[in-house]
Order: sequence, then C-alpha cells, then structure tokens
Amino acid sequence: MRLPYILVESVTREGLIHIGKDEASHLAKVLRARPGFRFIGFDGKGQGWEGEWEGSRPGGGGIARVVQPLPYESETKPSVTLAVGIVKGPRMDWAVEKAAELGVERFLTFHSRFGVVEPGARRLARWKSIAIAAAKQSRRLRLMEVCPPVDFELLIRNFGSEHPAGSVLALDLLPESVEPGTAQYGMTSFDRTTFVIGPEGGFSDDERSIIRKAGIPSISLGRHPLRTETAVVAAATLGFNPMVRFAR
Repeated sequence: MRLPYILVESVTREGLIHIGKDEASHLAKVLRARPGFRFIGFDGKGQGWEGEWEGSRPGGGGIARVVQPLPYESETKPSVTLAVGIVKGPRMDWAVEKAAELGVERFLTFHSRFGVVEPGARRLARWKSIAIAAAKQSRRLRLMEVCPPVDFELLIRNFGSEHPAGSVLALDLLPESVEPGTAQYGMTSFDRTTFVIGPEGGFSDDERSIIRKAGIPSISLGRHPLRTETAVVAAATLGFNPMVRFAR
C-alpha cells in the first residue's frame, strides 16, 4: 500500500512528530485518518519518517509517532535552478508544478521588459503550496525552493559573478533571436546548472545586452518558439541529463 506524504513541522528526539494545521486537517478530513493511520512524514530538506497518526492537538495541528526513519534523500546531482519570466494565470502554476515534480532545486521568477504580470504575495504563496503538493505527488523528501520575483539585471549580474562560466544558460523562447554559432556547451562538468528562461515576448535588446556582458551563453531548443511552461519542462529534463549538449 502506498502511504500518503505529509509535510511535518518537526520531529523530536523522542520520536514525536508535530504536524501543522493545514496538513493535520488534510489527514483528518481528506484522508479520514484515525489513530494508527500510517503515512510518510517529510521535512522538505531530505529527512523522512514513516509515522503513525495519534490525533489533533489543542490549538490546531496534529501529533504522530515515528515508526521508522527513511533513508536521507541527498540533493540531486546535477542540481537544476530555473529562473523564469513570469506569465499569466494557470500556465505559471503548471510550470511550477512540473518543475517541482521533476526535482528542480530552486524556482526563481523575474520582472522583464515584455513580462505582463506582477505577482503578489498571494500568488507566491500559491506557488509554494503547489510545490508542496508536487513533492507529495512525486514522493520527494525535498521541497523545491520558490523565490520571490527579482529584478532581471540584478539576477543576471549575480549569476554571472557567482557561478562558473558555462553553468548558466539563457534560454530564449524566440529562436531567431539567438545568434548562430558553433560553440558547444556541455553540462557534465557542473554540479549545478541554471537556466534563465525568457518571457514569451522574448528578451528585450537591453536584456540581451545584460546577458552578453555577464558572459552567459544564449541558446534555443529548436527552430520554433516555445511557451514558457514547455521550456520549463524541457530545460529541467535536459539539465538532469549528463549526456546533453547545447548548441549556440
């Protein structure tokens, strides 16, 4: 029997599992848990335990007991970070979900010249909730980190100065905007790979200039334009494949 995954707040040395209000409510109301109900508790940082539900606690939340610990889930190598130009509505939700299911470590969003959305705190909270649900679905003990939107120029400057040359790639969704060349970029030598995925309107001329000055190669994934959520899945999949080569 496949046990459901539940995000836990903490586990004491005595083996007592503390569960937050929302997750405890899911256990009690959706899963109809009764004392003795078994589940997998995880902390989002690689630790997991098979737990046994005991019941609700005063003031909200719940209590369970550790039955046995699970093997520690170390970070995926290579680790993949995605920085994504924000798009409207459910398509961005879908992109967050699939990135989390595939095991992306960090999901950043950025403001861009041709971006059309300014997400608020509520939408960021929704993306984090989606990442939690995706971790449960794919039975992961680690949560994808979902970061608040950042300024594009600052993002690129940080990537250019803090990451090894070639470990960051700018993925332009308009293939005709990528200058042709013969240089090849392989990912086998990097423990951490980052893709900066442009908005569907493409990077602006100023943004492309910022990318070039930071020494970040620009690539495309074929001859045809892609939607943002398609590029997210493609980039995450390719980033985890040690045999992949990218052509500029």
